[in-house]
Amino acid sequence: MSSVQGEFATAGEAEKAVEALKAAGAPADTIRQWNIVGAAVSAAPGTHARDVGAVVGGITGGLPGYLAGSAAGGVLDAATAEGPHLPEPSGVRIVVDVSPACPDPGEILRAHGAANVH
Repeated sequence: MSSVQGEFATAGEAEKAVEALKAAGAPADTIRQWNIVGAAVSAAPGTHARDVGAVVGGITGGLPGYLAGSAAGGVLDAATAEGPHLPEPSGVRIVVDVSPACPDPGEILRAHGAANVH
């Protein structure tokens, strides 16, 4: 079955288009909605406590200080690591299966401000 999709900047705009599609006869089970996720965000920068601890320990305590500082800094890094963050949605994509019950869903999506309709 073929489908038509369009992208909206906000969930509110997408919801209005979905309501218009339903009013035009599109069955609810032929309409799907997804958040458009932007580019991935890299992991949060660490505190580099392991590096700082190793340098300070090495300067003040030689090799044993270097090892102890590195180990203590590693524990701090592990405790403060936030890891990668998921990006915020940057819009909403509506996909509609073409059905005889609904006249041209692409036109309805365009009429409600959809971009990239195809």
